[in-house]
Amino acid sequence: MERVAVLGTGIMGAMARNLVRAGNDVTVWNRTEQKAQPLEDEGAHVASTPADAVRDAQVVFTMLADAPPVEETVIATGGLDAMPVGSLWIQSSTVGVAATERLAELAAERDVMFVVVEQPLCVQPRGNFDRAFELRHGEDMSAVDYVSATGSGARS
Repeated sequence: MERVAVLGTGIMGAMARNLVRAGNDVTVWNRTEQKAQPLEDEGAHVASTPADAVRDAQVVFTMLADAPPVEETVIATGGLDAMPVGSLWIQSSTVGVAATERLAELAAERDVMFVVVEQPLCVQPRGNFDRAFELRHGEDMSAVDYVSATGSGARS
């Protein structure tokens, strides 16, 4: 069982649900807390701050709208500072190259492994979700094996 934090659960709450169903200890946080609350019924813990969500996580997913919310969540609120040394941060938000490079540098300074995942979930008609997602960036392929082991459906 892995300790996983998911920051941003709006429409991507299905990934957090899949992680819980795979037997992981999942903590979720969302800017609009009521969007995270249904995941508590599924077995996830709901944190009141990003820092609280990531504090003990081995794997952290960020799935927010774009660069400003990611930067606010992981930098301004202390989320990155609270990530444990050696943890894996999987950034799935659309933030652009400059922001990705900046976030990767900040993660490296904290000794946090950083990978970018595109297309975290394939949305089917009527909101059905496919568990698979695809790793598109990141040199450390051990991250692929690690994410696959969480049961989140990663594939390279």
